[in-house]
Amino acid sequence: MESGSPKEEMAVIEMVSPRPLSPAAIKGKVLFKANCASCHALNKSLAGPGLAGVEMRWPSKKLLYMWINNWEKAVATGDPYANAVKDFSPSAMSNFNFSDEEIDSILAYINESSGRQSGYAEVAKQ
Repeated sequence: MESGSPKEEMAVIEMVSPRPLSPAAIKGKVLFKANCASCHALNKSLAGPGLAGVEMRWPSKKLLYMWINNWEKAVATGDPYANAVKDFSPSAMSNFNFSDEEIDSILAYINESSGRQSGYAEVAKQ
């Protein structure tokens, strides 16, 4: 069969980023799956918004950490973004008691995982 012909056989290969998660992100993945994944995904909205790029959306790290642990307290600051996010869904976010280190780990997982590319591609069989 001539290369490039319309009848060229194709194979499907899986493409996954080979870069492993950092130790902090591995810890964050465990925390995310146990506490966040029922309402949040990385790259799409569920009951809560998708979390890819979440740090860039908040005006300060302090306010984001406050939101994660107690969204009502973050809203009470009068911050416009916190007030907008509270109306994202009729379901209220749970309150947590994470340490800053635990939140750092969850955010490391979100940051490292949301940029990973996985999927499938067709390639010509040799």
